[in-house]
Amino acid sequence: MAVFAHFIDQLGHQQSRLLALRRQSGAHSGENLAGSLIDIVHEWEIEGRVGCAISDNMTANDTCLYYMYQRLDPSMRPVDIKARRMRCYGHTLNLVARAFLFGKDAESFELESDINGMRGLVEQDLDHWRTKGPIGKLRNIFKRVAREQDYEGYRLCEESTAELEVVMNNETRWNSTYMMIERALRKQTDIRAFIFATQEEEDGARRIPAEDILSSEDWRVLGEVNEILKPIYLQTMRTQGWGKGDSHGRLWEVLIGMEYLLEHFEDWKVFYSEVAAERVGETHLDAAERIATAPTNFRERNSRPSRVRRLPARFDEDEVYALPQRSQPTRFIESALPLHSRAEYSTAEKRSASETSQKSTLPADH
Repeated sequence: MAVFAHFIDQLGHQQSRLLALRRQSGAHSGENLAGSLIDIVHEWEIEGRVGCAISDNMTANDTCLYYMYQRLDPSMRPVDIKARRMRCYGHTLNLVARAFLFGKDAESFELESDINGMRGLVEQDLDHWRTKGPIGKLRNIFKRVAREQDYEGYRLCEESTAELEVVMNNETRWNSTYMMIERALRKQTDIRAFIFATQEEEDGARRIPAEDILSSEDWRVLGEVNEILKPIYLQTMRTQGWGKGDSHGRLWEVLIGMEYLLEHFEDWKVFYSEVAAERVGETHLDAAERIATAPTNFRERNSRPSRVRRLPARFDEDEVYALPQRSQPTRFIESALPLHSRAEYSTAEKRSASETSQKSTLPADH
């Protein structure tokens, strides 16, 4: 168990220190984890200084923090403990991307693939990945490419063979899958050439199986998946800093990033589920031109700046509907705030409204 402390020192500077890197004995249940955390807190004598706790989204961590805060302050209510439990943004992004790529059973899918690998069940593993469509086919091709001795001639890697190995070492880690797709799209011509060359082999074992050959539609799907996952990947990279100087990783970046990703996925959802009937005969080029030349008040939503809206690549040659706009702005729900912070929020709202009213009554020369 690794325990970090983030705090403000006497000079007002943000500090981060590793408090413990401890082996966790026994089951990793919430109660056992809480016992280890309490011991570390006592060793550093910071019982009265523990504010919020940041960890990943495991259910055991919810139980762990409940027991820990209850032992530190028995008067603390469950709602207050929940308010102090902050979830890891990067881990949340990881869960979203893995669910998108591999479905809700991502862990069982990964486990079955690992078992096939340990038992040397090559064909079963190939079939297992084919169930994931174009992504599984691409993975099988890359797996085959990694075994070939002459694949350097097809320039499937950017700089070295090691770059391809990085992709294959973490097959079900979503960022590795994204990088594999992104690289494959850039090297599509070389991959097609490699597949064509293997089909000319006299030895059938050296050919790419027909089930793994990517069709034009498969390539379009991969391009679409790449566009959907790219913002998540960029957000993951952007929030890896310490929030100091010019680096990233500040809390406000997380809040803006969540809003950015929410709008990104809502736009795709709107496109697929709420098409405008009056635009049936409009092509995606017509829609793009209409949106680009629309008045400012048409493009602005929820006081956000307008963004360039792109249709998925798979519709390049098709007639599609226009991208409809979300009509209802997002309403802030004050009741969702923790009980202990509602009063503070309400006071701040009243103060802000009062200041706005005072400014509006000032003379023009002010």
